[in-house]
Amino acid sequence: PGILSLVVPTTASAPRLTLMEPPTPPVFHTLREFRAHRSTNLAAYPTLGCVLTMGSLHKGHLSIIATALEAHPAVVVSVFVNPAQ
Repeated sequence: PGILSLVVPTTASAPRLTLMEPPTPPVFHTLREFRAHRSTNLAAYPTLGCVLTMGSLHKGHLSIIATALEAHPAVVVSVFVNPAQ
């Protein structure tokens, strides 16, 4: 299975949604990897929004990500794709 990373940069006026190909955004395969990255970036992103997805990404997911960006400087998106689908 492939990995799709979603990067959602924000501006003061409104969030912008941009799909980027890896390896530009970090991709974590374990909680330990995520925690190590998080500990070195805590000052830049003191809070994180989290959007959990299942299946392919769609406009509903992007809307949830945009809403999360209104409350947090960064958003983590978990993309789960069922290989049986």
